[in-house]
Amino acid sequence: MREMTSRERFYTTAENKEPDRIPIQLGGLATSIANYQWGETAKYGYEAFCRYVGLDKWEKPIGIWGILNLEPKVIERAHSDFDVVSIGYYDPKDMGDGTLKFKEFGLNAAVCGGLTDFPDNMATLRNTTSIKDVEEYPYWPDIEDPVFYKGVREEAKKRHENSQYAIQADSGFFCMIDFVYVWFRGFDNWATDPYIYPEFHKALKDKIAYYSTEIAKNFYAEVGEYADLTSYYCDLGTMENSFISPEHYKKYIMPYHKKWIEAVKSVSKAKIWFHCCGAVHDLIPYYIEAGWEILNPLQPLARNMDARTLKRDFYGKIVLDGGIDLQKLLAMGTVDDVVNETKELIKIFGPGGGWIAAAANNLPPDVSPENYYAFTDTVYKYGRYPISL
Repeated sequence: MREMTSRERFYTTAENKEPDRIPIQLGGLATSIANYQWGETAKYGYEAFCRYVGLDKWEKPIGIWGILNLEPKVIERAHSDFDVVSIGYYDPKDMGDGTLKFKEFGLNAAVCGGLTDFPDNMATLRNTTSIKDVEEYPYWPDIEDPVFYKGVREEAKKRHENSQYAIQADSGFFCMIDFVYVWFRGFDNWATDPYIYPEFHKALKDKIAYYSTEIAKNFYAEVGEYADLTSYYCDLGTMENSFISPEHYKKYIMPYHKKWIEAVKSVSKAKIWFHCCGAVHDLIPYYIEAGWEILNPLQPLARNMDARTLKRDFYGKIVLDGGIDLQKLLAMGTVDDVVNETKELIKIFGPGGGWIAAAANNLPPDVSPENYYAFTDTVYKYGRYPISL
């Protein structure tokens, strides 16, 4: 088989067909290196990866969770087939007390455990159930704010024309409706509001979804012809089960997902990529019904999220993206362990196509460059079709 470009490789995989080799993904808010702020206390982290590939200087990393502006050498060393273009954003305001204020939705945050997080006790509308407070909230974003869109079309065009990568376009705070609801109300209220305060829940979620969907639509209209896949984030699982029932998803979450997908599809050819951590096996049929086309990150230690189960139950129905364990294998295994386990995953996920090889979330600072690149090197070497392991 002839050597494909990364973009061709992605689209062939996205059609559940066999490309020349299994595509590899590094980069983005959830498939990158975690943007920890631990400095010298981090065992590895982004600095270790940069030095591993021979760099002695690099741009300041950008991204709330995963680093969006990985150095090209870090990406190339992984044989990655993807690049990322992000919506424009405001730098958060440092409040001087260890907390941050984001202009987007007026969200409150703090640096917790080395990462920017949004603690429940800082949720902006935690202590109200007044629909009037929703309507009069002063931080609803401006749909036409030029900060979100300035230069994104040119950047996407440049990356599309000057590389062979599949371009993932990320709309930031505007591709995570339920996350934003949590940051408005706290996780406990996110779970109970639909039942205790249904009118308030609908008013707040409708508002968040309206701005998220309209701004995402505008962003994808700008980058649409150059974007190959979207981003959307909605963690709904623990390691043992989902937070919610399928019935809850269908009634309270799926309608908003469908509207977001429809809006983006109306202006872009990009494949619809969905990130959802945890043991969400029982929700996947409903993700497919909603219109999600690619599922990430496939945490293999979560219940029923192992490679054999996912391949058996969902091959050909949704593209699988992720699946390389970073909780134990990449963090605590040897290079030989990583190579051997990666070969097993290639045997399971590889035949027939439909799998993008990636770590099962952003790489934390206990994952060494040696282990991570052993995984990508193994996929690059043995993930060629026809699979012959």
